[in-house]
Amino acid sequence: MNVIFRSAPLFILLTATIARAHEDTPLLLLRNGVIVGIPSPFQTPRLTVDGLGTATPRIELSVGERVTKLLPCAAKLIKSLSIDHVQVSGSWYHEERFIPYYISVHFLDAWRPPLLVQQSSYDFVFNLRTGEFIQASRLTPMADDVQYARLNASKACAIAVTERRIGGSMEQRWK
Repeated sequence: MNVIFRSAPLFILLTATIARAHEDTPLLLLRNGVIVGIPSPFQTPRLTVDGLGTATPRIELSVGERVTKLLPCAAKLIKSLSIDHVQVSGSWYHEERFIPYYISVHFLDAWRPPLLVQQSSYDFVFNLRTGEFIQASRLTPMADDVQYARLNASKACAIAVTERRIGGSMEQRWK
């Protein structure tokens, strides 16, 4: 998996511009995986999180008939030890033509360095309408700044796969 520091692809640039204009809405993640706080025009997403703190965590986001799974090569990066270290937020009140409405899942590291207000995390962003994976990044707080590193898919790790149930068959899309 490639990690690019301090690069600004157009998508990141748009995301940063929109993020400054508003803050994501914090959402509630129930113990059964249901994500609460998204308005009714959207389907209720469900996050399945198993095996945090192990070598093989399983992370899946379901929206309607689509299920997006983080591949093991991406999921094993997560340093959260329990569901208590998982936060969810989203945005659906910006211009969708620039960036899709989305859900962000923040996997906070289990350990926070002393004197730092913010906690390091791996953040995975999914399309709110389809559940498809959009991007992943690593947030690392510094003494006087925060560093974002976008995780790029590579031949070694595609990060996520979205499956769509169509009748009795499955359609898959890799990212």
